[in-house]
Amino acid sequence: MLRVDAIVAGVESSTVVYVVEDDPDMRAAVCGSLTAAGFDVHVFPSAGAFLAVALEPRAACLVLDMCLPDATGLELQRVLSEREAAVGIVFMSGFVRIEQCVQAIKAGAVQFLPKPFTEQALLAAVNEALTKAHASHRERVARQLVQARYALLTRREREVLACVVRGLPNKVTAAELGISEVTVKIHRSHAMTKMQATSVAELVRMCERLPRREEPQH
Repeated sequence: MLRVDAIVAGVESSTVVYVVEDDPDMRAAVCGSLTAAGFDVHVFPSAGAFLAVALEPRAACLVLDMCLPDATGLELQRVLSEREAAVGIVFMSGFVRIEQCVQAIKAGAVQFLPKPFTEQALLAAVNEALTKAHASHRERVARQLVQARYALLTRREREVLACVVRGLPNKVTAAELGISEVTVKIHRSHAMTKMQATSVAELVRMCERLPRREEPQH
């Protein structure tokens, strides 16, 4: 039986760093520093060029210039948020505006580096962003896994599962659903097996990862 936490722990830990910067000299400098530090680096001159390439299904960091020729960094950040991309963003800008910095951080950016910045500051920010991205990626894998298992349940199994999550004993569940206690036990067993949960506590934690429209009602 494959437990969610065991599978998530085995998620590939490799990472990629994307750099979106229209200035070729700055782009080359950032790429050089990150490559020398051992990162897998992909560079792009614009937001459009970046969005035209499918993101790899792994944790990533995006080192993003605030001012690009075809879009602002904030606009690109918004697109990635809508796509629920597991990307930790580090902004950089030669013209720091406090309102932009605040907006970027509130929207989930990890760091805002004013140009010029040191290589040490860049690497520290990227590592912080990757830590955040890994956590987001692991949670996404866990959520998708739970949703896939939940989709295997029948309507009655979901009803029984909802009662289990609410902490109702089999007898109360049977009365509420209008079925026998033996039938409740059968559906409960099937639900536990399909969800691959080894305990009620683990089952409850799984259900917390379901979308609100599917989450068993408490």
